[in-house]
Amino acid sequence: MKKIKNLTPLDRRSDEQLREITRAGGVASGVARRRKRDLKATLDMIDEMELPDDLTQTQQIEKAFKIEKPTYRDAVFCALYKKILDGDLRAIELYFRLKGEATGGVEVNMNNQSLTVVWNEKRYSDGIDKETE
Repeated sequence: MKKIKNLTPLDRRSDEQLREITRAGGVASGVARRRKRDLKATLDMIDEMELPDDLTQTQQIEKAFKIEKPTYRDAVFCALYKKILDGDLRAIELYFRLKGEATGGVEVNMNNQSLTVVWNEKRYSDGIDKETE
């Protein structure tokens, strides 16, 4: 590994320098946590907002899924289902993860028009993984 000359290991720094470095890291961590919290709050607010009535997507969701006043979250899940039905393997994997059925990972095999989804489930109280196909 190439040595970088301008870096000093923490064990060679003074107590004052260590405090300054750790304080800066703590401040940056707080900023990042607040940013993440604010983003989550914004996304939660958008999830609950109803879709505008003038969108054709709103009408399609209401008709296909019989959802009155669909929200943006409903639209996201409908888009996910559309991807799943189109055969998008990553969407299928995400679907199983969201449902909590892909605890140990998902393996998707696609061979000549046939699709096999294998995932590990923990449905038994003994804690032993059972593989289901």
